[in-house]
Amino acid sequence: MEVTLLIISIISVVLHNTLINKVGKESSNAKSDTYVFNCFLYFVSFLIFLFITIFSGGISWYSFLFGCVFGIVTVLAGVNKMFALNIGPMYITLLICTASMIIPTISGVFFGEGLSVYKLIAILFLIIFICLASIKKKADDKKANLKWLVLCIVTFFVSGAIGVLQKVFTASAYKDQQAAFLTAAFFISFSYSFVMAARTKSSFKRPKSFWIYAILCGICVYLMNHINLYLSGVMPSQIFFPVVNGVPIVLCSVIAFTVFKEKFSFVQLIGLIGGIASLVAICIIP
Repeated sequence: MEVTLLIISIISVVLHNTLINKVGKESSNAKSDTYVFNCFLYFVSFLIFLFITIFSGGISWYSFLFGCVFGIVTVLAGVNKMFALNIGPMYITLLICTASMIIPTISGVFFGEGLSVYKLIAILFLIIFICLASIKKKADDKKANLKWLVLCIVTFFVSGAIGVLQKVFTASAYKDQQAAFLTAAFFISFSYSFVMAARTKSSFKRPKSFWIYAILCGICVYLMNHINLYLSGVMPSQIFFPVVNGVPIVLCSVIAFTVFKEKFSFVQLIGLIGGIASLVAICIIP
């Protein structure tokens, strides 16, 4: 059951990233289209969660407030990562952001889960190989500075807190109200995206495919979040978080090479192969 759900979650993440990549390449106004696209997909996800919540017994104050906190943390993670990428070196930024999976992985110890040194080493190698696979041929001329460093540190802890909050909620007495919890979270995400979309109005006419992709992404976001919230409470953290973060990146790299005809450098190929090897090690090392 858990393996099937994990596969569905990974497929949802990969499809979501693939569609966003496609929209980005076809976008007429990247900044405006991004906010409008996010606004629409979050609205679709919010409606799905709201529908499930209404027909599953409503929502408690605990789930609503905790969901709002989760939504705020999620938005903060995305915004800080975006700002960090805009002003600092991409590869180091991605390394720091990707490394945040260590926080929820280690947090499993506080929920009665074990974590071997060998598995932790495999996780560290996974992070390194993911960053190698993300290196682009074009040099990044942005330089590190104090503001960038602060943004990266904040992003590291805020992104890591997302997984920890998932664990805390699924360990609470209200864990059966997952849809309600995510309804509140996605209301926050939608509200933020709506405000940003309203501030960046444009007169560009978007094709029908834009809205179709947004709806599909909204469904994918619903699936990955609902499934991941459940799995974070029933699967060991040292397996779930590395796999759910690592596998989609590896698969997206393969899709970029085969579907979008992007060329791999030798370093990226090493990162891809090493990432796969690390994921296998994480799953089989005791």
